[in-house]
Amino acid sequence: MTQDWERRRIGRHGVLVEEGTVGTFVYLFTDDRVLVAKANRGYRDDVMEALLDAVADLVDGEFGDTVHARPIDVPGFALDRAVLLGPGQTGFWESRGPELRARGLQVLPAHRGEVADGEPAERFRRAVLGKGLSVREGHWDRDPVPRALVTRDDGPKHGMSVPKARDMIISAETVLDNYARSIPPGIEILLRDVRDRELRLRRDWDRFNGILVDDRSELEVSLPADRLWERLGPLFHGEDTGAATLVAGPEESAPMLMVRVHNRYRSDGPMSPVMLDDALKWVRSLEPVDGHFLTFAGRSDDAVQMMWMGGPEMKPPETFPEQRREWAAELRREGPRLWLEAPFPEKRELHGRFVTTEEAERMVTILAVEDRVAVHELGDLEINTW
Repeated sequence: MTQDWERRRIGRHGVLVEEGTVGTFVYLFTDDRVLVAKANRGYRDDVMEALLDAVADLVDGEFGDTVHARPIDVPGFALDRAVLLGPGQTGFWESRGPELRARGLQVLPAHRGEVADGEPAERFRRAVLGKGLSVREGHWDRDPVPRALVTRDDGPKHGMSVPKARDMIISAETVLDNYARSIPPGIEILLRDVRDRELRLRRDWDRFNGILVDDRSELEVSLPADRLWERLGPLFHGEDTGAATLVAGPEESAPMLMVRVHNRYRSDGPMSPVMLDDALKWVRSLEPVDGHFLTFAGRSDDAVQMMWMGGPEMKPPETFPEQRREWAAELRREGPRLWLEAPFPEKRELHGRFVTTEEAERMVTILAVEDRVAVHELGDLEINTW
């Protein structure tokens, strides 16, 4: 692999620049140390100058086991911190000889939501460059990935899609815009940003309520479940916006339900939360295979359930009670068809009929938006008892 070397001045710094097919590497030599910066994508001289200006006076200092993060401000560049990793802290020099490992440093751009000045270097490497955020240090054109330290408190132990490990550093957006949507009641999550602000959240149906400890004050948090990242993202980005304006959301929320799914890939035990848009995606994507079903429950626990019946996967008609064999034969021959019903436990009855996908979507939407079962609006229902 061919590399081209060139002595160059970047701002006030005399450096050695190595360019090739794998990217650009810039080296700054001092009497006792060598500093490297690498860019596999998005290299810019003005960014490189800002990085060198920010850390040049630190290169020959003592590091211990911490990182140094210094602000940079380059127009049109999304990352605003120069992060300096000292000897023994950077993966770039690990594969080199002992002398270079002892003298080699690395500077890389990061965002203020990704790094805390003075934090342990091992934690930064594991959290930001490792599995936590999985940031590519040489991708200078990337977007910021603000991080959160996440702890899950007591609650149900099974069927969860939240991180299982305690004190796990992960993308704050992933937690608030992904995991949080599927956290059921009874689970509390605790998040801390790089400024050590503490956010404690517990789900209450379609909202998350909790406390934000900010600058030694406590603010009550109450936000719709589908707007956590939209509202709290600025906090984790490290913006100076007053926290009080971010932690109280509108009273309304996007409609949601609890869902239980059974198909060839998934067979739920406990029900899990789902926003209406995702509930409708389940209805549309449920494969028309005999026995595949969905159950939806609203805030008041009223429910509608649907199941594909018939088609070649259906059991042979002779396995059904005699009075149902003709019905089963027709379904197996002409199906599958989607059966939708609502249980009425107080009457020990099930009211339902075969429906189109559009009718099923309407029943699910009414349950989510109005918290009521509307199967009687379909008409021509069959009533079964148990």
